[in-house]
Amino acid sequence: MRPVPPSLRPRAFALSLVTLRKVSEAPDAVCPAISWGDFTPGQAQPDAWSLPLEYVVMGLLLAPLRVGEPVRILRLIRNDVPAAGLFETSPAVELRPGWVLTRNSLYAIRTLHPSGSAARASTPHE
Repeated sequence: MRPVPPSLRPRAFALSLVTLRKVSEAPDAVCPAISWGDFTPGQAQPDAWSLPLEYVVMGLLLAPLRVGEPVRILRLIRNDVPAAGLFETSPAVELRPGWVLTRNSLYAIRTLHPSGSAARASTPHE
């Protein structure tokens, strides 16, 4: 049996507690941001709209950030209110330390220390 080449071996990934905050629409957003007045948390939104600005989730990042993949978070808190669930963005198109640009939105992402206090400006990706 041949050994698996290093490039094909799965990489270890530790779940990280993160906050993700929408700071703006993407420059050429496919779906513009919905207004807070038209947004109902916990309800399916029309596909023609993306989340409102300043939408914030806190939870466990489920996979490394990768271009072409959505950001997936096991949500614990939504806008300061406990709200367990799965959160997923549109596919990422660009990654920078502390930032994720998706097809529809620009997000600030911060990894929290285990205490949930001070955030580091690092982006949890490979």
